[in-house]
Amino acid sequence: MAIDGEKLRKLRTAKGWSQEKLATMSSVDRRTIQRAESGAPVALETLAFIAEAIEVPPTTLRAAQLEIFEPRERNWNDIVLPPAKSGRRIIEALMASFEAQISFEVEPVIENVKPLAELGTIFETFKPDPWLTPMQKVQWGYSALLKEQANLNVLLETLAEMGIAVFLATYTAKKHIPAYSVMEGGMVVYGNQDDEEVDIALVVVSDSSAPHLLRQPKDLWPPF
Repeated sequence: MAIDGEKLRKLRTAKGWSQEKLATMSSVDRRTIQRAESGAPVALETLAFIAEAIEVPPTTLRAAQLEIFEPRERNWNDIVLPPAKSGRRIIEALMASFEAQISFEVEPVIENVKPLAELGTIFETFKPDPWLTPMQKVQWGYSALLKEQANLNVLLETLAEMGIAVFLATYTAKKHIPAYSVMEGGMVVYGNQDDEEVDIALVVVSDSSAPHLLRQPKDLWPPF
């Protein structure tokens, strides 16, 4: 995967991180970060882990050059979901997205059902709904938002002890964006309206022992 090394370097230095710090946060070695910042190709999984560490979508770091996908090795629409380690990161990704696809791939048992249910409540609270009117959307204050992020961090730690992780990624799709109509008194989409590029959040709760998950969204844009 071709990567924009200069953009990565600027994002890293903006955080005040050394290459060693980024390597630690990304769970890769320093030489991988050095290669990435030089513009050398990296694995799709590596790109996802680096992007998650600096809290940007992987597409932000991809080089503008045309890339060639090898169907025998990977599906063109594979999206890598690394495990999310930050409650703030998850909530911010949900709030910034147009839609969210959330799935629980964990068998509920007595031991895990309480934290899983609490996790589901937080997801329901922050799951984006493009059909909400401006008056219906919740305006979060700093205090309330910080408390929800802290609660989610506690849940992530609790679930990790049970072998359960929250995997997170975002991708770009094209959708009709509803607009508020005073005449209709709600959100509407017009037949002659063009699709616009939007961010979609993918959230999977899984007890998989894999270091990352792969998903193939059917509405990924641009298509191959």
